[in-house]
Amino acid sequence: MRAHLTIAFIHGNCGAALMRRFLDSFAPLADLFIAVRAAGCAAEDDTREALSAAVPVVSYDYENGNSAEHWPHVDDFAAARNLAFDKAFEHGAEWVMWADTDDLISAEDCALIRSALESGQGRESDAVRIPYAIPGQGIAPNSVRIIRKGVARWQSPVHEHLDMADLGRAVRVMDIEARILHRPLDSRDPKTSATRNLRILRSIPEAARTPGLRFHEVQELALLGEEHEAAQKAADFLRRADSGPCERYEMALLLYMQSHARGAHAESIQWLTLAHATQPHRREALVELLHGRGLAGGFRLQAQIKPEAIKGSAALLLHRQLQQRAAAGRGGGHHGQ
Repeated sequence: MRAHLTIAFIHGNCGAALMRRFLDSFAPLADLFIAVRAAGCAAEDDTREALSAAVPVVSYDYENGNSAEHWPHVDDFAAARNLAFDKAFEHGAEWVMWADTDDLISAEDCALIRSALESGQGRESDAVRIPYAIPGQGIAPNSVRIIRKGVARWQSPVHEHLDMADLGRAVRVMDIEARILHRPLDSRDPKTSATRNLRILRSIPEAARTPGLRFHEVQELALLGEEHEAAQKAADFLRRADSGPCERYEMALLLYMQSHARGAHAESIQWLTLAHATQPHRREALVELLHGRGLAGGFRLQAQIKPEAIKGSAALLLHRQLQQRAAAGRGGGHHGQ
């Protein structure tokens, strides 16, 4: 029996060409598209002219709150996506999948997902993970893409994510080795989205700001070149007791890069050492410590580091090179840079 799958997505003024490409790509997979326009007060372009595809499309509008009604963009990405999902389930979807209008999928992977949903494992699953390939970043995170009703809700006004519900049991997640490709038609200035994201973040009351939101605020400030404010907020983030190790590592690394760029060597080593101490298994801080202190400093440091703590191949290679050079140095051989 065919499982009813609805693709629920939000969009702004992405243009009819991109919308047609998106709908054509995902049409073999969807029984229905739910389109939610979330563009604030921005004047509408030709995007919705493309919403006449072979698969039915139902279109809705997300309205910004009163305090953000003058913004030319969405004020809460999670709220807009939740509206799209809610409408999909109201239309009788068994499964709802999220996608962005600059995503692509092959016909073969559409068939693979269809087959998996209709398999015995699919009928017993609550959610589906599918790799998300992001060109230029060298990563393909395995993201939850498809859920049944009541399994998850979107959280966070910006950098939104699916938060799994408490079902009173473990959520049954099925992994499918298909691939969704993120491929924008144009190369937009990343500062445009950073400005939008920062406006949203700053509209959130202080008491409602989670560690994740504070972390993203620092990232957006750094991207916009607001280095002084980014450094202040990063240092404040590290003083907070509610920040997690991954975020603390990134904040310490950001402060290292800023102080290193200023030529503040002692301060940069302080931040780099903090990053390494926070997550010793990660390679970036370790490689910088070994490389940044110079060869002699590397000799002193490498004796303090256990090889099993070095997970990254680049870091392990550098570690071995330092050991070899140190041995050559003790034997009187040449060990230049």
